[in-house]
Parts: sequence; C-alpha cells; structure tokens
Amino acid sequence: SSKAWRYYNFMKFIFPEKSILKIFDDRLELCRKFDNKVKNSKAKQIIELACGYSLRSFELSFKNPSSIYIDIDFDEVIKHKKKVLEQICKDETINFPKNYHLISADVLNDELYNKLKGILSRRSTLILAEGLTSYFDNLQYYQFLNNVKGVLNKYPYVEFFSHEQIRKQRSASYKLLRSIITLMTHNSSYQKFKSQEDMEKYLKSLNMPKCKIELENNQMFYSILN
Repeated sequence: SSKAWRYYNFMKFIFPEKSILKIFDDRLELCRKFDNKVKNSKAKQIIELACGYSLRSFELSFKNPSSIYIDIDFDEVIKHKKKVLEQICKDETINFPKNYHLISADVLNDELYNKLKGILSRRSTLILAEGLTSYFDNLQYYQFLNNVKGVLNKYPYVEFFSHEQIRKQRSASYKLLRSIITLMTHNSSYQKFKSQEDMEKYLKSLNMPKCKIELENNQMFYSILN
C-alpha cells in the first residue's frame, strides 16, 4: 500500500535495508502459510476474520464455485473493499461471485454466530485468523476465543486456524525497528505464551482440548477443532 511504502522510505534512512526487508519477508511467509492451509484443507466453507484488503477469498471463489467464502472485518473496511471489488468486476466485465460474502463485524464485540448463521450450512468449515490475535492482550484474546467457540459449538466439522508468537531474543536494532513500526501503525503486539506447552494448557483451560499446535520459525500455528 502507499502507506506501507511511505513507512519503508522513511525507515530505510535509519536502518539497513536488509533489516527492513526481513520484517516484510516474515509477513509474506506468514501469508504463504495460510495460503497452504486453505489449499490443503477439504473444507467447503472458508471464513477469514480480520480479512483486511486480502484478495485470497475473492480469487478462490472464482476457482471453486461450489465452496463458500466469507470475509469479515470492521464496517469501514468491508464497505470500501466491496466498492473496490465491484469496480474490479465491472472493469473486467465479470459477475460478482455469488459464493463470496463480505460481512461487517467486530470480532471482539459482535457475536460471530449471529453474523454467520444466515450463510453457513452444516458443511465442513475452516475459520482463519491471520495476523490478528497477536494484537490482542490477554483479556481480549480470552474474549475472542469465546466468540469463536460460539461457532465451533453450533456447527459440525469446524476448524479454527491461527498463530501466536513466542518469546525470542532479538537484536537491539530489530527491537527498535519493531517499536517504530508499532508507533507508526498504532498497533501493539502481545506475546502471550512462553512455549507450546504453555499455550496448550491455556486452551484446555477454556474447554478447548481438541487442539493441534505446530512450532515453526518462532511462530505457533495452531488448530482448534470441535
């Protein structure tokens, strides 16, 4: 985006370009991890929470017309995104996909089940949260997981897939760079777990015993199943 480009131009006068690109590369690698999760999933309904302006579900809805794709984000994001996508369809002379849905919701304060019950069927479902939960503190994370659990408890064959960071020693320059990005984007990142075992214990305390956790590149990728 133009905003990210401005940040990049500002920071490259302060930090080595390799340090900046490492952060961008980490984010792209995270995106690829979620792409592969969707690709290898047998789910027929894909829900992406805090979708932002990602085109993943929009593009896949054309390739897989028998599946349902749902993007969820704040109202202002969804309104703007829908306007842009409708213009793309107009410019390309294609119909807006009927199996693709944009839903306005605050994943902390709006009950997800009520937002989804008019669209979801009882087919297998995959819920994604990419780059989202790290922004939640402990209380918000608890609130979020209970919201997701409302969907897990109401439908069969549902999997929730997300990730969390674990603590790692970083160089002083990396920590400073991350601090500047936090100030610029007005987002704070929280590391809530020290280890894979720590997270597993926490999920079980919320009556979510069916979980799978995989450690990769200092990220814990985890699934919660019903």
